[in-house]
Amino acid sequence: MAAARWVPPENLHATVAFIGETPDADAVIEAVTRAASPFPPVRLVLEGLGAFPSWRRARVLWAGLTGEVAVLSAAARAVGEALAPIGYEPEDRPYTAHVTLARLRSPGPVAAASAAVGPVSFLAEGLGVYRSLLGRPAARYERLALAPFSASRA
Repeated sequence: MAAARWVPPENLHATVAFIGETPDADAVIEAVTRAASPFPPVRLVLEGLGAFPSWRRARVLWAGLTGEVAVLSAAARAVGEALAPIGYEPEDRPYTAHVTLARLRSPGPVAAASAAVGPVSFLAEGLGVYRSLLGRPAARYERLALAPFSASRA
């Protein structure tokens, strides 16, 4: 496998929206909080391995998320819709629930791993809003807010 930059354990996360530079974090937090509130906590399972864009031209290795992914996907759409009025374009491709494990220094073929990740079950109780602090050896993430899933479970 090509040289990889592995994500430090404290940085592992599932992104529902990448916002980039923002002059108004408070507006983003408000939009994400509003978007998250109609959803119940989400039961997820971390399992399986994959590569973006493919095993033959891998740039990113990831672990998949299963379980109530449809609810997480709906929350991701709601976040995109809530951010649009404040100037952020919603993602134009379908949401793929995953946790990035490593980024390859140069794209290339990777043998599909026979070992599996997980299963590790957990309950996601909300969406975090984070600021990326770029640095070496890896970026650090600072949580600005937690937007809770507020709806009760059916």
